[in-house]
Parts: sequence; C-alpha cells; structure tokens
Amino acid sequence: MILVNTYEEFSDAVRQNWKNVSLINSRYSSSQDYSPYASISGGFWMGSKDSTPTVMVNIRQPNLAARIMNFYTVMASGVGISSSYYSFASTRIPSLIDLKAMIFIVYFGLIMSW
Repeated sequence: MILVNTYEEFSDAVRQNWKNVSLINSRYSSSQDYSPYASISGGFWMGSKDSTPTVMVNIRQPNLAARIMNFYTVMASGVGISSSYYSFASTRIPSLIDLKAMIFIVYFGLIMSW
C-alpha cells in the first residue's frame, strides 16, 4: 500500500513502477517500450479541489479490480456495500475423434447384436 498526499505523487508512483517493471522486462523481451505487467495491481486517488478522483486498476485481474472498485465506492460514499465477481463458466471443445466414446459404441453395438 502506497499512501500519497497529492495527485502528482500518485501518478509519479504509477509511472515509476511502470518504468522499473519495463526495465526488468526489457532484459527478457525484445520490446523496450511495452511492459505488459506492473507490480502495482491497482489504486485510487480520492480527489482534491485541484483534481478529480482517479481509479487505476490492472484489468488482467478482474477479481482484484472488482475489490478495488468496491473499496473506492465505500470510501467515497461512506456506505458499506458488497460486490462479487464470478468468471463465466468455461467449456472445453471436445476433440474431433474421442476414442473412448467410439470404443463404447463398438462394444455396445456388439453386445446388442449378440
């Protein structure tokens, strides 16, 4: 958790983290300008008279993003709420030829014809 007093400190912390992770990732990849991950998963700035509220979330972690948005809403409104996140059910595409089903059909057919 990083506590800051101004919006400039908030944006500098995010930028500095991005630069540090970019330097680490540039050793392992050919792209120098793109860093797909950052060690800061999210945060929010509550706003001040000079700046508006800002929420920063890593969208690759939707469960964490929902928690951060819930925490921000509670802090901004003062009303306790509850939210949750569930991922969609995933389905696996069956293989083109399933040998177990084919063996079952053959054996069942032989038994029924017997």
